[in-house]
Amino acid sequence: MFFLKQLSRDLLLHPMHFGPRLHDIIRLRLIEEVEGTSMGKYGYVITVTEVRDEDIGRGVIQDNGFVCFNIKYRAILFRPFKNQVL
Repeated sequence: MFFLKQLSRDLLLHPMHFGPRLHDIIRLRLIEEVEGTSMGKYGYVITVTEVRDEDIGRGVIQDNGFVCFNIKYRAILFRPFKNQVL
């Protein structure tokens, strides 16, 4: 069964990526890291459908210089149920 679900994820980003295209880079990194992976009880992420600018949280600087962004996004998930014919 396919679902459209709002999810969130923390993303670490190196300072060399900061600049005018920061939100675009965050979107691309999120898609690279999330699509095609299993989200446990939610199922497998087929594709990320929406990441709005206002859903990208403010960054928190870590001890190693990286910045952690909390990102809310919508994704299409596939979760097979027991005895479901594929």
